Amino acid sequence: MKHINTGDHVAFVCDEDEEHSPIAHDVYREVKKKNPNAAKYLGSFGTASDHKCEPLQAADAAIYEVRRVLHTSLGKWKESLKWDANIRWQFRKLADRKMVWLIQYADKKYLEAVVKENTPGEPLNLDHFLEQEFNEDITY
Repeated sequence: MKHINTGDHVAFVCDEDEEHSPIAHDVYREVKKKNPNAAKYLGSFGTASDHKCEPLQAADAAIYEVRRVLHTSLGKWKESLKWDANIRWQFRKLADRKMVWLIQYADKKYLEAVVKENTPGEPLNLDHFLEQEFNEDITY
């Protein structure tokens, strides 16, 4: 978002659940406090029931399609799930309308670097993500 310079912000609406909802807003504030550069792009935060909030239902459906394509593209499709490996019309609709413009994944090397630079129990350091450049898109 920094390089795109659109002035956009990300609004967060998280699913209410008994385990995480009570602490979610405090954690969000701590993430913003620890990451002043990223905080410029972090908008509102709220929780809602995924049974009653249509945007959460839409997000769940969209991420299902994205994960499906990602797993297929990486050759990690689980035969035991009996899913068709073809890209479905639901994903094509997102892609053709440019609603999905980049799909990437975190490999082991990247995840190890994230773990190394963060402390368990503390908010993640997000500011370095602002400098991340995306040079490769998943081919689907």
